[in-house]
Amino acid sequence: MLSSSALDQLVNGLSDPQRRAVNSTARYLRIVASAGAGKTETITRRIVYLLANGAEPRSIVAFTFTEKAAQEMKER
Repeated sequence: MLSSSALDQLVNGLSDPQRRAVNSTARYLRIVASAGAGKTETITRRIVYLLANGAEPRSIVAFTFTEKAAQEMKER
Protein backbone atom coordinates (compact mmCIF):
# COMPACT_ATOMS: atom_id res chain seq x y z
CA MET A 1 0.00 0.00 0.00
CA LEU A 2 1.28 3.45 -0.88
CA SER A 3 1.94 5.89 1.92
CA SER A 4 0.26 9.26 1.75
CA SER A 5 3.48 10.97 0.68
CA ALA A 6 4.19 8.33 -1.99
CA LEU A 7 0.65 8.73 -3.33
CA ASP A 8 1.09 12.50 -3.40
CA GLN A 9 4.31 12.06 -5.35
CA LEU A 10 2.63 9.61 -7.77
CA VAL A 11 -0.13 12.08 -8.68
CA ASN A 12 2.04 15.20 -8.52
CA GLY A 13 1.60 17.29 -11.65
CA LEU A 14 -1.54 15.54 -12.82
CA SER A 15 -4.86 17.24 -13.49
CA ASP A 16 -7.88 16.40 -11.32
CA PRO A 17 -9.35 13.97 -13.91
CA GLN A 18 -5.95 12.26 -14.22
CA ARG A 19 -5.67 11.97 -10.42
CA ARG A 20 -9.12 10.42 -10.23
CA ALA A 21 -8.14 7.89 -12.91
CA VAL A 22 -4.91 6.92 -11.12
CA ASN A 23 -6.69 6.55 -7.75
CA SER A 24 -9.86 4.93 -9.06
CA THR A 25 -11.15 1.83 -7.30
CA ALA A 26 -12.93 0.69 -10.47
CA ARG A 27 -11.89 -2.70 -11.77
CA TYR A 28 -12.01 -1.52 -15.37
CA LEU A 29 -11.00 1.94 -16.48
CA ARG A 30 -11.10 3.58 -19.89
CA ILE A 31 -9.01 6.69 -20.52
CA VAL A 32 -10.27 8.76 -23.45
CA ALA A 33 -8.68 12.10 -24.32
CA SER A 34 -7.22 14.02 -27.23
CA ALA A 35 -3.64 13.76 -28.44
CA GLY A 36 -1.13 15.20 -26.01
CA ALA A 37 -3.55 15.19 -23.08
CA GLY A 38 -1.46 12.85 -20.92
CA LYS A 39 -3.14 9.48 -21.47
CA THR A 40 0.11 7.51 -21.50
CA GLU A 41 1.34 9.21 -18.33
CA THR A 42 -1.98 8.56 -16.61
CA ILE A 43 -1.98 4.90 -17.62
CA THR A 44 1.60 4.30 -16.50
CA ARG A 45 0.97 5.95 -13.14
CA ARG A 46 -2.22 3.89 -12.78
CA ILE A 47 -0.19 0.73 -13.32
CA VAL A 48 2.32 1.84 -10.65
CA TYR A 49 -0.60 2.52 -8.30
CA LEU A 50 -2.08 -0.93 -8.90
CA LEU A 51 1.24 -2.71 -8.40
CA ALA A 52 1.97 -0.74 -5.23
CA ASN A 53 -1.40 -1.79 -3.87
CA GLY A 54 -0.82 -5.50 -4.39
CA ALA A 55 -2.14 -6.19 -7.88
CA GLU A 56 -0.49 -9.11 -9.63
CA PRO A 57 1.40 -7.89 -12.70
CA ARG A 58 -0.22 -10.61 -14.82
CA SER A 59 -3.66 -9.25 -13.90
CA ILE A 60 -3.01 -5.85 -15.50
CA VAL A 61 -3.88 -5.26 -19.15
CA ALA A 62 -3.28 -1.90 -20.82
CA PHE A 63 -4.11 -1.05 -24.43
CA THR A 64 -2.98 1.85 -26.54
CA PHE A 65 -3.54 2.69 -30.19
CA THR A 66 -0.05 3.74 -31.22
CA GLU A 67 3.35 2.08 -31.21
CA LYS A 68 4.84 5.31 -29.83
CA ALA A 69 2.57 5.25 -26.77
CA ALA A 70 3.17 1.52 -26.26
CA GLN A 71 6.94 2.07 -26.32
CA GLU A 72 6.65 4.98 -23.89
CA MET A 73 4.63 2.81 -21.49
CA LYS A 74 7.28 0.09 -21.61
CA GLU A 75 10.07 2.61 -20.94
CA ARG A 76 8.28 4.29 -18.04
